Amino acid sequence: MKLRVKYNTHDGGDRLVSWKGPGDPSSGRFSFGFDPTTFLQVFVWDGKRPVLRSAPWTGDLVISEGRYQQANASTGVIMYHAILDNDEEIYITYSLSDGTPHTRFVLTYSGEFQIQSWNNKLLAWEVLVKLPSAECSLYGYCGPYGYCDQTAAPVPTCKCLDGFEPASTEEWTGGRFSMGCRRKEPLGGCGDGFLALPGMKPPDKFTLVGGGKSTLEECATECSHNCSCVAYAHANLSSSRSGGNVTRCLVWGGELVDTEKLGAVFGRNTLYLRLAGLDVTDGKRAESNAGRIALPVLATVLVLLFIAFAWLKFKGKSEQWRKRKNLSFGELDVGNPPHDHEFPFVRFEEIAIATHNFSETCKIGHGGFGKVYKGMLGGQEVAIKRLSKDSQQGTKEFSNEMTQENCYWIGRHGLI
Repeated sequence: MKLRVKYNTHDGGDRLVSWKGPGDPSSGRFSFGFDPTTFLQVFVWDGKRPVLRSAPWTGDLVISEGRYQQANASTGVIMYHAILDNDEEIYITYSLSDGTPHTRFVLTYSGEFQIQSWNNKLLAWEVLVKLPSAECSLYGYCGPYGYCDQTAAPVPTCKCLDGFEPASTEEWTGGRFSMGCRRKEPLGGCGDGFLALPGMKPPDKFTLVGGGKSTLEECATECSHNCSCVAYAHANLSSSRSGGNVTRCLVWGGELVDTEKLGAVFGRNTLYLRLAGLDVTDGKRAESNAGRIALPVLATVLVLLFIAFAWLKFKGKSEQWRKRKNLSFGELDVGNPPHDHEFPFVRFEEIAIATHNFSETCKIGHGGFGKVYKGMLGGQEVAIKRLSKDSQQGTKEFSNEMTQENCYWIGRHGLI
């Protein structure tokens, strides 16, 4: 039989309908069929409420090949699922290998979709496949921006998309996921990049754009130029009713719902997800910190420049400073620094490298002037104090501390 939707009609297409009960073959609550809005995915509905959703069709004629072994049987069952698309209709069907026993689709009165095959030795219908295969694959189970990871071992589980965190850690820890996830960092606008997430079942509630003929680059442009677009996906519909190599571009402008990470099954696609501060090249994530670091670094540089000039004026030794500014840090005896050394120049980049860009893992203290970090300079372990722009103490106090603690001035950015 064909499970189909006819184009240019509004009848909703053919549906497989469940029984009302175990002994009542009248129409029940559940139905299975094509989504008449997009023609690209199939649903199990409980009345009008979605219960289970397939991945959007990627255009392959044969969408899956199932190989199953019956209990106490020497021969297996090979089933080919296919979608056919022409000018009048689109429909799903299946075929069987030679010698395969009777096999059927069944939608149970409890809403479970099954593939059953008759077992001649057991004289009973044997269930080969049943969906949902995992609780988290139920429609929207993991909430907005959450996804069901079908590749997780030993049991599929809900996770947050990259760049997101649970909206309620308490509920998430307790095994309740309906609230979904929230962004760790709000979007900054159209300048944000996209992260490629391969092997995904794209979410529901997409919009088909580009007239079915957009390239991947055009699809990316369509979404990136629309500041409200949060994700896109692209595929080649090689067997479309329009003929030729027709493509389709799916974009999302609202919450991402009912997403899955799939194993080696049909329906997998690459989802491109918009995240704050990303620069994506060839599908790999490369997070750019330049924009976020530039302003605070610039402010710190200006503050420390002022302190440096004030210190030089106070000491009245600008001539000696000029003579020694090119002295490398490695030329000094860091272990026992003499009091009469002038402050050598060390580039800020060297300090950043030594402290892993002032990482919290290198932080060893916090004083009135700012944070103190440990690092390696010139082969020696040193402590680096970075003056904070929020410091409530003045230049004179900072200068006094440098003198009292026998410190070296590092460029324009701190002391050791």
